[in-house]
Amino acid sequence: MSYPAAAATQTAAAAAAATQTAATATRAAQTAAAAATATTVKRAITEMMAAATIAATIVATAASAATAATATTATAATAAAATATTATAATAAAATAAATTATATRAARRYV
Repeated sequence: MSYPAAAATQTAAAAAAATQTAATATRAAQTAAAAATATTVKRAITEMMAAATIAATIVATAASAATAATATTATAATAAAATATTATAATAAAATAAATTATATRAARRYV
């Protein structure tokens, strides 16, 4: 395989990696949005608990919501870590793509 073809192949691979990174970032953002929604739901449940008319039902619901909020918080922390990792990978992929493009450009100039 010629050098320009190899460089083009590497550039295509870097572009594919960047696409995958963007998809991962999208999934992380969706997880963070779900965590924000869970926080809003938890606030609504807390306000409902102030109403004494259905205290027994509210206590059971609050315990369930607390468990769900804890799980959601853990998921949000994992998503934040995944987002940081994804950002690092995206930066590396972009740097690789830029370097590969520069190399391909130099190689193409040699053959002109």
